[in-house]
Amino acid sequence: MFAITTVKAQQPAYPQFSGIYPHLAFYNNEGECGTGAVVPWANRIWVVTYGPHLPFGSSDKLYEITPDLKLIIRPESKGGTPPTE
Repeated sequence: MFAITTVKAQQPAYPQFSGIYPHLAFYNNEGECGTGAVVPWANRIWVVTYGPHLPFGSSDKLYEITPDLKLIIRPESKGGTPPTE
């Protein structure tokens, strides 16, 4: 006699829709959010956002994305667009 086994597909940790992961979207409180850079480094993806003309800080941050798609807001990031001199 043969045993029939059912293998359940493992659910992803985060929902995705056609390869888009909503939890990786970036927002700020300044009404305009730009992506300043996306850099692969140290087995992570690093992303920095910026708002327009905010030399003294903003809600924009440096983000770290781990291989398992966990989004970490780096506490040492200040935000803002520093003036160039």
